[in-house]
Amino acid sequence: MGDIIVTILQSDASTGILTLKDGPTTNATPGDQITWKIMPGSGVASISGIKNKPGYKDVFEKDKEPTLQPPSTDWMGTVNPNIVPPAEEKYSIYWTTAPHGWLNEGGGIDKVYDPTIKINPQGRP
Repeated sequence: MGDIIVTILQSDASTGILTLKDGPTTNATPGDQITWKIMPGSGVASISGIKNKPGYKDVFEKDKEPTLQPPSTDWMGTVNPNIVPPAEEKYSIYWTTAPHGWLNEGGGIDKVYDPTIKINPQGRP
């Protein structure tokens, strides 16, 4: 069990695609705590939700699904420690664009990005 940070580095407001530090797939093991962090200057103002995509296995503990961690903009969830690897979840990050430019234009537009979490056996990437 460990802590995994999913860092949002950049965003594309026209496509909704987010650039994550470790790419579109996060590798985790049962019991890992996953935190989503927004980097300043990424173009992301906030995350409004992190939800499992229909038809995919939900890898999070039922009472530890990803939630906002006030007063920060971070979201955190814990992978079910009883999940049997390998497992994979496609999920959606619902995010809002940050204003940009000297006129602070383009902020407040809702977008969705769909990355993946892969659950591997302990100690295996």
